[in-house]
Amino acid sequence: MSRRVISPISRPPSSTTGISSTSSSCMRRSAYDSVSVGPTVTGVVDRAPHPEAAKLFVDWLLSPIGQAAYVKANYYYSLRKDVAPPPGGRPIAEMKVLVPDWDESTATHGQYVKEWNALVGLR
Repeated sequence: MSRRVISPISRPPSSTTGISSTSSSCMRRSAYDSVSVGPTVTGVVDRAPHPEAAKLFVDWLLSPIGQAAYVKANYYYSLRKDVAPPPGGRPIAEMKVLVPDWDESTATHGQYVKEWNALVGLR
């Protein structure tokens, strides 16, 4: 059993990045008006010493109360419509959701690591 949550991106510079394609009023949007999507995984491991307790924890974590606690502790967004955004956050419906292309990410990972290592002075 797994659950994806949406994490807000870090606050960008105050400049705007363009015109929203979803806005009929041609309102300018900043990168702060967007959230990126990334998966998180929750489950019960094989041969857990207390599998029924682990299942109960997963059930609680995916419940509205558990998701609200997770959001408050981690500042992640829940996909549940009955869970409020993180403290100080806006509803997802007010933002553009940025979904990574996971196939492209996997295909370019080696090059990314090579460039990152060069930038930070690693091999």
